[in-house]
Formats: sequence, structure tokens, C-alpha cells
Amino acid sequence: MKRTIRKLIALPLLALLVCSCGEDRSGEYYELTQENQWIYSKMKEVYLWADAIGEIKQNIFFSTPSQFFKKLLYTDDKTSFFTDTLASTSYGITTSLMRDPLGITPSKTYALIEFVEPGSVAETAGLERGMWISEIDGSRLTTSSAAKLSAGTGVELTVQEMEFDDVEEIYYWEEKGNTALPAATEIKSTSIPATAIIDDISSKSGYILCNTFDGEEAADALGNALSTMVAEGVDNIILDLRYNNTISLADAAAASAPFVPADRQGTPFCSLAKAIDSDEHTELLIPASNINVSNCPLYIITTTRTKGVTNAFVKAVQATRANVKVVGQKASGANLYTECYESPYLFKINPATAYIFDIEGEPLQPALPDYAVAEYDNYRSIYPLGAKQEHILNNISYIIANGTLPPTE
Repeated sequence: MKRTIRKLIALPLLALLVCSCGEDRSGEYYELTQENQWIYSKMKEVYLWADAIGEIKQNIFFSTPSQFFKKLLYTDDKTSFFTDTLASTSYGITTSLMRDPLGITPSKTYALIEFVEPGSVAETAGLERGMWISEIDGSRLTTSSAAKLSAGTGVELTVQEMEFDDVEEIYYWEEKGNTALPAATEIKSTSIPATAIIDDISSKSGYILCNTFDGEEAADALGNALSTMVAEGVDNIILDLRYNNTISLADAAAASAPFVPADRQGTPFCSLAKAIDSDEHTELLIPASNINVSNCPLYIITTTRTKGVTNAFVKAVQATRANVKVVGQKASGANLYTECYESPYLFKINPATAYIFDIEGEPLQPALPDYAVAEYDNYRSIYPLGAKQEHILNNISYIIANGTLPPTE
């Protein structure tokens, strides 16, 4: 309500401000612009391109905080972002849009449910990975209406699944009815939503789906998962980072510690600099760890959804040991580091504050796979994450046994 009141009274006060015979009376209205004054002060203090922030016209300070933040950003900055805590809600599903993968109705759009956040309203409603959404609120799904899948006051979804006709030997769509999602809720990402032990003929692999390294809870969860794998006597570790979007470099460095050789703990993880060609770098070190699995072959899964400083984690682990293979797709991300600053109000700003350089001193680049596997090469075979039959895991099992990808059909 506070922001609504500010919008309603700002315009007449602004008119008074401008029309008072040229007299600058902005100080009298500080309370009306204090949110944006805080943003301006913090950006001038920490923003990578603070020098490029010119003089701001007084009327701009009466913008909403999110609009004001965007007006301060450098033209080429595609990394910094604004978070309104009042709007940080979600249904808890991750989807991919595509035209009918069975080709029955080529013009029809479907949304594949890739991931369902534990504890979300989507999980409570019974949605699962591998289901397909074809309609929203009784209307055909479109690229525009798909925006309703992220958050809102509630939607009704028509859900279908792919089925196989053994007689006709064809796949077809089987409608599973309608699913009502209640209002979206605030969701805290589960750091490790799935683990599994995968037994093959010649080896045993421990699978860990890790969606973030951020926070003490995530560190504890990763440590517990690795301890379980060691106790199980696994031969390989599969670290699934396909949805990992870690923000904290310090937490990413700590997460790398169990995976690097013990003698590399205490050495640089990455470095930060204020300019891409700067000779002055601030190094971030790999801390010590009570667990070490560096002798165990490691397979890291990345996809286009792998973002943030997760790339620094992959680069550091790759550079410190030989028995690491990346499987999947090229990750996303840039070599800019954003830091989160929580305001005294109901929002956070995440401005770019430095360039990231990898463990070898080069500008950080997205992780590249050693074995390229498109996550949904086979849309007819979507299994739960951690299931041996899941497409990427099936490929990794073949790589472990044969040293190559399986032959294409």
C-alpha cells in the first residue's frame, strides 16, 4: 500500500516541485523518493559502471523502484537484476515450450514439465516431470499464455502424457484431465531435491541433483549427500547441475572443495577485477573440506539452464584434476559477477560489481560439454531425474562402460 500512496501523491507534488519558481525543494519530499535514493546511493557505491551513471533528473526519482533501477543500468549490462520480494512467488514448475513433438498437430504448442519443486503447489496438485500441458484455463497453450505458468492467483491446466500403442506401434496423446493450481506461493529452492544410487554391470554411480550451492543449508545437504555416496562405496559420482543457478562465488568455491585434490585446497578458485583488462585481481580461495572425493571419477551434467557462477565451479574442478567429464549442453552465463543487496524496503537489487576470471586467470566462459547430449533428444522417454533410464543418465552409463557416447540410431 505504501508504494500505491506514493504513486498517487507524487505527481501533484512533482508539479509543485517543478513550478515553484525554479526553487529546488526536493529535500522536502525525500520521504517520497527514499527507496530510489537508496538505490542510487548503493549503485554509485558498488556498481561496475558507477562512473557511467550521470546526473538523474528529479522527476525520475518518482519512478517505481524497479523502473528506476533499470534506468541506472549501463547500456550493455544484461546481467544486473531487480528482485521484488512481494512478487517472488511461483507455482514451482520448470517447463519447455515446443510444437507437438509427435507431429500429430504440428501447429499446436505443448509445455513439457521438466522439473517440479518439492513442496510447491504444483507438486501438491500432482504434477510430475514428463507431463505435458496443452491448455491453460480451457484455451490452447500459446507462447503468450505460457507466461501464466510461472506465477499467479491460480490456473487450470489440461495435462496430457505420451503413450505407446503396442499393436499399432505408434505413440499417441493420452489426456489426463484437468489440474487446478491454487495461488502461487513463495518458494525457496531445494538445494538437493534428488539423489540415487545407479547400479550398472561393472560399476556403481552416485547421482546428486544439485540446484544451488547458495547458503549453509545447501552446503550441509551436499556434504551429507557425498558422505552417503562414500559410505555406499560408489565408483563414480554424477553431479547434475542442469538447473543450478548459484549466485554466491564464496558458496560455489566451498562446494568445489570436496571435489578438488586436497593439495589444491587453499589455492585460487577464481578472481575478480573491476575491468576486463585490469592487472589488479582479487582472488577467491578454495577452502578446506572434511570430505574429499577427488579420486572418484566425476561426471558433471550441464544444460542451457545451468547459469550463474556455476560455471566457475565447473572450471575449477576441471582444472584441478583429470578424471572429470562434462556431459550435456553448453551452459549459460556471462563473466559478470552480481551481488545481492537487500534494501530496508521490500526489494533487493543485484547489480554487476566485477568481472569474473576463472581458475586459470581467463575471463569466465560458459562450461562446454566433453560429451554433447541434448537433454530431450528423445521426447518419448522422459523419466524422473535420477532414474537410470533418464536420457542423460543413460548416456553417462554408456560412457562409463565404453568411454564414448552410444551410437546414434
